[in-house]
Amino acid sequence: MHNDRTLLEIVTDSAKDLAGLAAISLFILAVVHIAIAYAPVVKPV
Repeated sequence: MHNDRTLLEIVTDSAKDLAGLAAISLFILAVVHIAIAYAPVVKPV
């Protein structure tokens, strides 16, 4: 019994990885966007 993964398994894993990366990227972008939006309020002039 060998350990070959089917194409479907490989594609599914890749899709999960991409979805995770996309979610992390969007989260970081949102945090940066909010930080930039509130920076003038918080930052002492």
